[in-house]
Amino acid sequence: IQDVAQKYLRDNGVTVALVVPKFDAPATQTAAAPTSAPTESAAKMIRLDNGLRVLLRPSKGAPTVSVVLTGLGGVRTEAPNQAGVANFAAQLLERGTAKRSAEQIAQLVDDLGGSMSTFSGYNSWGIESQWLASDWKRGLNLVAESALSPTFPAEEVEKVRAQLLGAIAARDDDPMSASGALLRRLFYANHPYARQTLGTEAAVKALSKSQIEAFWRATLQPSRSVLAIYGDFQLADAEKAARFLFGSWKPQTASLPGAPQVVSPPSFTSKIQNQDGITQSVLFYGFPSIAIADADRHAIDVLDAALSGAALPGGRLHAKLRDNELVYVVHAYNSPGIDGGMFVVYAATTPQNRAKARTIIEEEIERMRAEPISEAELERAKSMMISARAIDLQTNSSQARDAASNELFGLGYADGATYAEKINAITREDVQRVAAKYLEKERAALAIVEPK
Repeated sequence: IQDVAQKYLRDNGVTVALVVPKFDAPATQTAAAPTSAPTESAAKMIRLDNGLRVLLRPSKGAPTVSVVLTGLGGVRTEAPNQAGVANFAAQLLERGTAKRSAEQIAQLVDDLGGSMSTFSGYNSWGIESQWLASDWKRGLNLVAESALSPTFPAEEVEKVRAQLLGAIAARDDDPMSASGALLRRLFYANHPYARQTLGTEAAVKALSKSQIEAFWRATLQPSRSVLAIYGDFQLADAEKAARFLFGSWKPQTASLPGAPQVVSPPSFTSKIQNQDGITQSVLFYGFPSIAIADADRHAIDVLDAALSGAALPGGRLHAKLRDNELVYVVHAYNSPGIDGGMFVVYAATTPQNRAKARTIIEEEIERMRAEPISEAELERAKSMMISARAIDLQTNSSQARDAASNELFGLGYADGATYAEKINAITREDVQRVAAKYLEKERAALAIVEPK
């Protein structure tokens, strides 16, 4: 490996291509943050009599239509002894309906040249799909069929169970996953967010077909769901199709209860977990953070970018740790939930460098709390967040997913249109304020997984 690296990865053989914003400042200065996100045509929202919110946005940019159906649910609505049932149910939505078998569903998606997948997270569930503009109505019909009339065939239940147990085993063997899971248990304690979306081996083995069906019936509530249709279609046609396919949807049972507000640790708590078969040490820090719709969310985004970069590595932690070859990786991210959240900083390093890496992380966090970041850091962080979001939202599918999630969680489907404006309004003092407010070590948790 070293031989070929030395042979081919040479400075005099590098070609670099950059796409950068135009600005009048000298090249040695930081470019000002963009003032707005790419212009998008406005979506239209209609509310069906059953409470389902339908977002429609015609667009001629590509001959495709993206359909996203999402609703409140996920881990926060699971009973403790049924950990993983939300994900189990979601995985089965494509495995058989009242009209089609799993094989027939897969064949239809293939015949239509489309794609369809399901998910279940901590706060919601969903079906995401994309179809050619010529066949989007048949795709929408399949989304409705999968959500409203799944049959959870016994043979498919066992196939999915085997797949989930394999995924759980792989998750528990991975030091990054193991450390993240340990942090959730330490930080969230008795809240459902302490669990993993895949659940536990014992719970997944014990879940019955009837329990999965009952959970899904209670989850499936039109008034707690959003349908988004984005792409190349006629507005009147989409509204008519949505009303026809989803207008008769009625709740089958009472909705599942929610969860209490997150209570962060009363004092600093930490735990070291030794694991066989690994060579690196992984640290996960968790600090108290915000709920999804909190007004501080934009300031925390800028804080995140200044501390560790946005979608790509950067910021103070990367400069101090990665550039000095003290860690394999270091990053931070904000993880908000309906009931509260956690700001996470993680790093993977050698056992010999673990203590030093931890010290530097704590020093940099304290520095963010104690003094404002520089003007150059602020502008760079804003540019990173706005650019990362623009890159993420280039397709109909990502825009439909974003709008549906924003509407579902109370932000409003058009919230994304003002994201750049709100990021650009953040000041150095705002960043220091949220750092001081949330990045309190006294209320944090630290999870460490390292070799035995």
